[in-house]
Amino acid sequence: MNINKVTDELKEKYPGKKIVKNKETNPTEVICEIDPAEGHPRYSTAVAVIDRTEPHYHRQAAEIYYVLKGTLTLYKGEGKEVLKEGDFSVIKPEEHHAAEGNETWVLVYSEPGWSVTDHFMVKEEKEQIEYSFTHVRLLVDRFPECFRFYRDVLGLHAVWGDEHKDYAEFSTGATMVSLFKKELMEKSLDKGGAKLIAQKGNSALLNLKVEDVDKAAGILMDRKVTFVNGPADFPKWGVRAAHFTDPSGNLIEIYQNLRQD
Repeated sequence: MNINKVTDELKEKYPGKKIVKNKETNPTEVICEIDPAEGHPRYSTAVAVIDRTEPHYHRQAAEIYYVLKGTLTLYKGEGKEVLKEGDFSVIKPEEHHAAEGNETWVLVYSEPGWSVTDHFMVKEEKEQIEYSFTHVRLLVDRFPECFRFYRDVLGLHAVWGDEHKDYAEFSTGATMVSLFKKELMEKSLDKGGAKLIAQKGNSALLNLKVEDVDKAAGILMDRKVTFVNGPADFPKWGVRAAHFTDPSGNLIEIYQNLRQD
């Protein structure tokens, strides 16, 4: 877009009117506020000179795009319209839209009038993973003593296991504190995971339950998460799980229960 040329033409045609660029550096849209909403909130009119607008929507305002000069490709929802000089299109509230042109002049009528508080960008949404925080698992070397400490000293209720087993769970409300022999956790993981467990300071991991471990791991890998142990079945635990670390090296497990046939 030739910004100087466009700006000069707008100033000549609409003297004294406010001119706004959609961004200061290399703008792709220049807007001249012909009749802004400040004086009458029920409506507004503007002339937009468009190369490209970013996808956006308005919760309150409906808009009419009327092409004054050039050709405009208007994307609305899942569809596309090609508008030539003299054509118009109505954009409903909540309808996602964006436009492409080549210094295309468009008269934009908004009702109620356009306002910055009613202008929302359409952001690319990342696929979400639903987590349930179920356990903090402590990896211990002295299992019997630790079991007795959490049961007898802290007074937590053991809902599974005893001091003679390899694993135990204590109820603390919505989330469990579990104990697991550190050496067994090391043996359950591949070399990378076992090495992390063996390192001084890695004596706990965060347990997060997900609906589908493989799908969640794939999403996290796309987000550049490096796994120390990829998705695998652990029949003794009754889960399918995968393991990775946060930037500080804290170990995190995502898991789902194995089906019981």
